[in-house]
Amino acid sequence: MQQQRQFARGHSIVYGISYRSTTTQSTTITGDHPETEEGLYAQDEIRLARTTTLFTGLRLDNHSVYGVNISPRVTLLHHLPGRQTLRASYGSAFRAPTLLDQFWKQSVPLSPGASLTLQGAANLQPEQLASFEAGWRKDVKRGFYGISLFYSSLSQLIGFRPIAFAPPPAPPYTPTVIARSNLGSASSYGLEMESELRLSGTLSAVMNYAYESLSFSDGTTPELAPRHKVNIGMHATFSPRWDGFLGAHFVGACVYNRFGQYPDAPIRPYVRVDARLAYRVGTAARPWTVALSATNLFGSHYELPDQPQFGDANRRLPVERTVYFSLIGAL
Repeated sequence: MQQQRQFARGHSIVYGISYRSTTTQSTTITGDHPETEEGLYAQDEIRLARTTTLFTGLRLDNHSVYGVNISPRVTLLHHLPGRQTLRASYGSAFRAPTLLDQFWKQSVPLSPGASLTLQGAANLQPEQLASFEAGWRKDVKRGFYGISLFYSSLSQLIGFRPIAFAPPPAPPYTPTVIARSNLGSASSYGLEMESELRLSGTLSAVMNYAYESLSFSDGTTPELAPRHKVNIGMHATFSPRWDGFLGAHFVGACVYNRFGQYPDAPIRPYVRVDARLAYRVGTAARPWTVALSATNLFGSHYELPDQPQFGDANRRLPVERTVYFSLIGAL
């Protein structure tokens, strides 16, 4: 339930409550697990001046398993001459443990007579996030461009931790049971630049570049965390019924070190090119779109290490070109 009201001049308040009840049965977790969650939230939009607006918000969540979490948020928006906007914000959030995090149990055969057990932990606490962000945006006649800077602090991170080890003659510290656990903290900082421009009446372009540096408090190398990402796309309207899209996505190099079994196995950077051609049929009241789309248009790439020593051969397979047809409409 949610309601929005204008309490006083310059104050627009949104507030509400939520309730969720879930019971889960699955072959991948142990037992049946009922959960309930209640939420209470409010946001106030305060007009401080003609060009300045302050947004304040607060949400409270109470979960039957992991308790109470409070998430505040503050954003200050200021408009400058020349269609420019400055933005500064602070917010906190949490990621709740999933049912697999809490109740998963699976045995993975390693060799004849040896196996590795992966299991959850019912006493996990939610991951916590506190973030600061500042941004600038410039609107132009045919679009916009802007830049944002951010810093985030993360705590109570959920990961795997060995809790039992094989006896001799196995090598020292060979794990036999690995359980989900709250491991520690991390921090990240970076920037994002983005732009969207209409090049002509029928052609528009989008561009996005993101840089992020992530580090853990214990000094371990973050896995699957590339520092550089670039997205470039072109959208064309050929006629009232035909349109197309062509996009390129660059992802920088990173490493994989899951469970410490493959320390810092490198993952090479890759470029993926996607395309889409669509045709609209039907009427304005009942439109339909027929589309032919392709990902990895010019080849394949790896999103996990491709070295033979990596282990599971299925995980070393590249992500191949995919072509698919879609039909979307209103009945």
